[in-house]
Amino acid sequence: MGIRILVLLTQLALAMASLEVISQWSLLQFDFPPDPVLLEKFQPENTVPTGLEIGWDRIYLGIPRLRAGVPATLAWIPRSLPPGVSPVLQAYPDWSWHTAGRSDINCTGLISVYRVRADRCNRLWVLDAGVITSLDDFRRVCPPKILIFDMATDRLVRSVYFPRELLRPSSLLTNIVLDDSRSSA
Repeated sequence: MGIRILVLLTQLALAMASLEVISQWSLLQFDFPPDPVLLEKFQPENTVPTGLEIGWDRIYLGIPRLRAGVPATLAWIPRSLPPGVSPVLQAYPDWSWHTAGRSDINCTGLISVYRVRADRCNRLWVLDAGVITSLDDFRRVCPPKILIFDMATDRLVRSVYFPRELLRPSSLLTNIVLDDSRSSA
């Protein structure tokens, strides 16, 4: 048993040595619109990215509203940055989708995104949990949904809402898996 652990730790150390830092932050910063309410409510210590997806020309970050003070729950940075920089995050697809950061709940917008996935057709699949302050008081303010965006145009292609009767009161949808493999039949 001891030798197995030693081999596993050695493999882990070798894998970590070969990882390359692309971007890094001590605290996330956003490219804010001229909105004093967003700036006033922003609490950088509460912005914790939990999901990452690499698109053709962008890297997308899911930043759920675990606590108050998260201005945008889905953001992006360009892929073409020099290694090691701390880029400013851009709200995706734009700031109009993130009114929950101003405490203005709009269920057609983005509420709290944990994970996103890109498919082979250049679409971004976004799982929105519909829950804010999930670590503090777990407030479901909207039904969970999947939003599908065309990454070439940043436009919404489709919305799929989960009916409340399919969920338990404490359901928290945090992960999405896509199978866009082609059938051989």
